[in-house]
Order: sequence, then C-alpha cells, then structure tokens
Amino acid sequence: MGPLYGNARFTVMIALLVGLGLGAVDATFLSAPAYADVDHHPKVVTCSYLDARGLSVRRTSGLVMDAGLLVTFSALQDVERVEASDDNDTMWTADSLIALYPEADLALLSLANSGNPSGQPAVAVQPDAAGLRVQIDVGPEGPGTEGFSIIPPPLSFRTEAAIYPLGKAYGDGAAAVLPDGRLAGICFDLSESGFEIAYMVGGVAVSRLLEARGEAIALSTLRDPVIPAYKDRESARGLAFRAALLLVAKQLDDARSFVDLALKKDEDDPDALYWMGKVDFESQRYGRAAEWFEQAAAVTPEYDLAWHMAGASHNENGAFESAATSFHRALESNPKAVHTWCNLGTAEYNLSRWKAAETAYRRAMDLDPRFGLAPFNLGVLYLRLDRRDDAEAMRRHLEIYAPDWAQRLTRAMVKAAELNGPG
Repeated sequence: MGPLYGNARFTVMIALLVGLGLGAVDATFLSAPAYADVDHHPKVVTCSYLDARGLSVRRTSGLVMDAGLLVTFSALQDVERVEASDDNDTMWTADSLIALYPEADLALLSLANSGNPSGQPAVAVQPDAAGLRVQIDVGPEGPGTEGFSIIPPPLSFRTEAAIYPLGKAYGDGAAAVLPDGRLAGICFDLSESGFEIAYMVGGVAVSRLLEARGEAIALSTLRDPVIPAYKDRESARGLAFRAALLLVAKQLDDARSFVDLALKKDEDDPDALYWMGKVDFESQRYGRAAEWFEQAAAVTPEYDLAWHMAGASHNENGAFESAATSFHRALESNPKAVHTWCNLGTAEYNLSRWKAAETAYRRAMDLDPRFGLAPFNLGVLYLRLDRRDDAEAMRRHLEIYAPDWAQRLTRAMVKAAELNGPG
C-alpha cells in the first residue's frame, strides 16, 4: 500500500469516525492551572462602608482571613472605616489598607492580630493570569451556602486578573470556596435591568494580594479608587466586557446589543471589535467575524488573540492560506501560544503542506505535552502519510498525557487499517 496523499476516501472516513479534530481552536478562554491555597477557612462577612460622618454608604460581602479583611477595592471610595459582621453578630472594624490589587478590584484591610510580615509599604500587586476550574459553593451574606459551577475556564479579556464567567449573580464580594472550605475566588455582580451578569476573580489573584501586604495606610488618606476599565459601564471596554460575559452564557442577541453600544462609544476600541467578532463567530458568520478580528488587530497589532481568532474564522470559512497568515501574525506576538501553533498546523494540513503542519504540531506538543489535540492531529497526519509507526508513537504519547485522545486516535488507526490493509 502506497502513501495516502490523494486518498480522499480515507480522509473522509477518518473525519467521519473521529471528527478529525483538525478544526481551529477557539481562544476565548485561557488554560486553568491548579488553584492557589491561600486560606483554609475564610469567614464570610457583611461589610458596611462608613464615611467621615460614620454613615454607611454601601454594603458588600467580604472575607475575614488570617491576613486581614478582604473587601472590594472600588467600594472604598469616600470611606474612612469598614465594619464587618458575620451571622453570629461577631464584629470586626478596619480603617487602614495593607494591600491592593486594582486590576482585580480587591483590597486587604488591617485587622487586629492580622500581622504584617513584610514591614514594607503597601503596594499594588503585579499579577499573572492564572486560576482554576472547579465545583464550588458561594458564601452569601448571612448563613448557608448555594452550590454552583463556574461555566468555563478563565475568560481571556486582556486583563491581568483571571476572570471566570458565572451563570448566576451572587453580589459583590461573595466568596467562592472549595468543598473543603478553601478559598477559590471572589464573585462580582454587574447585573442590570433584565440582565444577570456576573464573574469571579480566581484564587491566585487573592494569593498575590496577600503576598503584597505592607505597612498600613489610613483609608481616610486614600485617593478615590479607580475601578478597572473592564467594569466601567460608561466605557466601550466595560460594555464589551459585559457582552463577553453574556456571550459565554450563550445569550448571543444580548451580547450583540452590548457590543453595539460599545462600538457606538468608540468604533476603534479593540475589545469591542474583538467581541463583535466573537458574536459573529458564534453565529457562524465566519467571513464577517474575520473582518472584525482583523480590525481589532489593526488597532492593536500585538493583540495576538485577535489574530488567532481571525485565523480560526478564515479556517472555518475554508480560506486556509489567510488562516495560516493570521496564525503566523498571532505567533509573532505570542510565540508560546499552544493553541495557535496547533491551529497553524491545521491550516498547513488543509493546504497539504505536510512538513509545515508536522512542525507546527510538534511545536505545540513541546510547549504543552498534555494538550491532546496537537498529538492527535499529528497522529492523523501520520496516518494520512502512511507513517504508521509515527502514528503509533503519538498514540503512546497520548496514553500517558491525554487518554481520551488516545482512544480517539486508536479508533482512527483501526479504521485506517481496515481501509488500507496491512502495512
């Protein structure tokens, strides 16, 4: 049996059997590493924010931790003192800040006996994008918990904080905890008339906040907190963020309405352009989606996710040369993007450039051996080229790192043998 280059029947049968896996991978979400172990049993409290007259100006949930009182940073505007209470009427008071993380809208306040191991002035955290994907409970204001799941892995909304869309709103500052009581993250609520919009900042953000503890700064001396741009309802980016959360919840029409508003605010906002592309991509309008993504990339050339999704759109539309070009542009900005290398391999495969496809898939494997799609696709490529020993090597790799993908490749190998006979 000769090479399988031109065997269209073989290719079609493999595609029918295993779905081939050679489609472009979406870049809406980031991968999710392990959670951060920051505090085994934080206490959920209700926080009242008091002004200079001692009047309560707002309320949120908060957390009493070994390190101090965790609160919503933007809630500290015009506040000189925070009073916290639990459902047993135990009271805590805080009037000074020891750490802040503006991008995640989190702050840590000093409580008696909370400690200050560093002895350094309080500083803003320099975070990374990390988080988790787990079944969690949320501690609402008052007793009891309610179970729910985070919808996807972290949302890639060009922010340093790892953000997880939620299917339900629980109020600002509600604590998401693992079943064993460890903190998983902090929930935020952006709901407005008729729209339930919520997200969670992952536990790693809280961990980094705690690492930044320093000398106390009186709340009365704080400048007015500036909320993160992605939360600002009056900005194009804030409207695009709401569209992104609605899109994840599969509310496409509502998402389109919000991103339309964003583009009316600023027709060149790269996030608004990107998420309009996402709305059209999810609506299977791939040609129009590619145009939106390319506009976003034209405004911000280093926006690798925009280039990636332009490539994914071109790939879905059958424009494989354009797809390869877009993936190369994405990799110029982010050469360690595993999904983009894998998608580049797919574009090269669809162009019958076998060596280039193999190189791209290998690069994805080198970057993340546990990412099963790349070795699976490479195994399918080897089957197409009648390189059965190499396909078997990919199957063995997948047995170690991604058993589900190994089973799919095994089925493809069995079907190849049935179609083509012994080697």
